[in-house]
Amino acid sequence: MRLEAILILGGAILNGANLMNARLERSNFTEAELIGANLQGTIMAVTKLTRPNMSRANLSFARLSRADLSQANLREANLTEADLVDAYLARTNLIDANLSQANSIRAEISSANLMHTNLSEAVIPDGTVND
Repeated sequence: MRLEAILILGGAILNGANLMNARLERSNFTEAELIGANLQGTIMAVTKLTRPNMSRANLSFARLSRADLSQANLREANLTEADLVDAYLARTNLIDANLSQANSIRAEISSANLMHTNLSEAVIPDGTVND
């Protein structure tokens, strides 16, 4: 699926949607519901994802550089090898999420809940690799 237009989907209900490899950069998903959605390989750079519910979503290999994910619910989400460079993740729920091998260099993660989050081999904001 190739979606290349700038989309405004604030409040949209897209639970379980298959958006694998979609191009959604510069879109707005404020308060959208994407529970269990397949966003693997999706390009969402510079996208506004403020307060969405993305629990159990597959965001592996997603490109989320400079995306605003503030207050997002990413509980149990798969962000394996996701590009989170310069992303804004303040007050984000990442409980039980998988961020293994994710790159979050220069990302803002203040007050994010990282309880039980898998950070193996992830590049954390200061540039170090977590063992």
